Amino acid sequence: METKSKSEKSLPFLATFGLVLYLISYVSVIVWGYFVVNGIAMTISFLIIYYYLDLIIDKISFLKSASYKQQIYFLFALSLILRLGWLGQDQVITKDIQYYVERSQALVDGQKPYIEREDINKPPLFALYIWIIGYSTDVINQVLSTDITYYTSFRFVSSVGDALVVVAIFWIAYEYFEKEHAQYAAISYAIFPIAIETSGLSGHYDPFVILCTLAPLKYLWPEEKFPRADFVYVSSGFLIGLGIALKFYPVVMIPFFLFIIYSWRGRLLFSAGLPVASLLSYGILEWRYPGAVKVYREYQGGDWMGDWMKSFAEAFYEFTGSRDFLGVNFNDFFITFFGIMGFVMVAGWIFARHLSGIEFSRYEGEDNFFVKILMWLLRKWDKLISNDGLKTESGWTIFSIKVIAISFVVYYGTQIAAGFYIYEEGTGLSPPWLYALEFFAFYAVIVSFLFKANLNYFDNISLSSAESFVLMLGLGVMILMFGSPDYPTWYICWYAPFVMIAPTYQTRMVLMFLLVWNFPGESLSILPDYQIEAD
Repeated sequence: METKSKSEKSLPFLATFGLVLYLISYVSVIVWGYFVVNGIAMTISFLIIYYYLDLIIDKISFLKSASYKQQIYFLFALSLILRLGWLGQDQVITKDIQYYVERSQALVDGQKPYIEREDINKPPLFALYIWIIGYSTDVINQVLSTDITYYTSFRFVSSVGDALVVVAIFWIAYEYFEKEHAQYAAISYAIFPIAIETSGLSGHYDPFVILCTLAPLKYLWPEEKFPRADFVYVSSGFLIGLGIALKFYPVVMIPFFLFIIYSWRGRLLFSAGLPVASLLSYGILEWRYPGAVKVYREYQGGDWMGDWMKSFAEAFYEFTGSRDFLGVNFNDFFITFFGIMGFVMVAGWIFARHLSGIEFSRYEGEDNFFVKILMWLLRKWDKLISNDGLKTESGWTIFSIKVIAISFVVYYGTQIAAGFYIYEEGTGLSPPWLYALEFFAFYAVIVSFLFKANLNYFDNISLSSAESFVLMLGLGVMILMFGSPDYPTWYICWYAPFVMIAPTYQTRMVLMFLLVWNFPGESLSILPDYQIEAD
């Protein structure tokens, strides 16, 4: 009896259901707009598709015979079409794009950034970005006699940038893993609902920061065996620095990149490239508008972080009605807590690489202060860690994933509990927040049971050094987000590419099923005709 090949088998019913639900949810946004219901439906459909994506891709016969360039064209077109499909929606689901438009218009009209527009609260390169889009839009409208709005321009530019992220994911994964996985990783991000919403509806500039983190990954990963050209080190450092000059989060990736560069010369050249973008942008800003840097730095050094609570601190603020407890600001506490956690995570990864013998060869014949300190720390770490599994790069990465998974679960639990407190004050409990704590206690018991039931999920997994590295990049950003006073939906796009690039099934699935639930909807209406103003 002949056995059917994978391509000859029909898709499982659930996979077909996921595709249909995804299409319906996507079209509903085009027709009615983005609401909580179709946001949840699209999230669920994506997870179903993600689970069966290898089978679905196998049904796309074009991808089996397509050349490398043809695959790139296909992925770029697919990504761009999905994002531009929502371009006709004038709905605003985050106020960020409103701010982009208002500030862009102000700069085009000649107002001085930061000095006359203190609300431009992001780095100088952001001010340049929004000015370029606004000015270019006005020029195009004048030359072509069109009436393109700034809203459309920001969404279009962001959509193109996000489509390039898909190409970059494929570009990276294709070289280091199988072609099928490269397709899998790229299509995963192409259809990622949060990414589509982030660019196609909200017009965020985050895709360009993501590109700044993916390009060095391509040039410096996996770890070096032989030194690369000086230009590669400098340009990689420059790109990470360019990302930092747009948004702060790529800073957590610096220690990881430094430790996969083989030579001290390479590390120095990489480090030299890091500050270039910031120095140029701040220098040009101060030269063009004296005093602007001082205004910007005063804002960044203000107390806005104490008032801005959208991560772990938010739930505790709702429970207590205060922004601090026993004189300690909730934001400060969680920034410190997750800062220490992030430091331990990075240090553990570095020490595990050395204890597993990956790094020692690079220090042969060296007898400097740095090497002595490192070897002393390694000996202390070796004695401190009793679990041999944590002394390997793979084991430490899996351990870090478990910690991150627990953090996600607790985060969602606190947010749900806070929601119960806000909306269920009429339960009769006194004080009413006891209801939320009661729920969270119940939630914790269920989660503990599920965790113990799946404790062996990661057993017998051995990650390569290359995969450990790419996963640790994403995990580092996740830790930063948990400690941040702000954790909006689109931040998920910062670390999603690194999760998708990783080929091991267990690591990808556990993280993807956890990270996608922070979809927009805090103040969105549930359905059309029940719309309220969005945050």
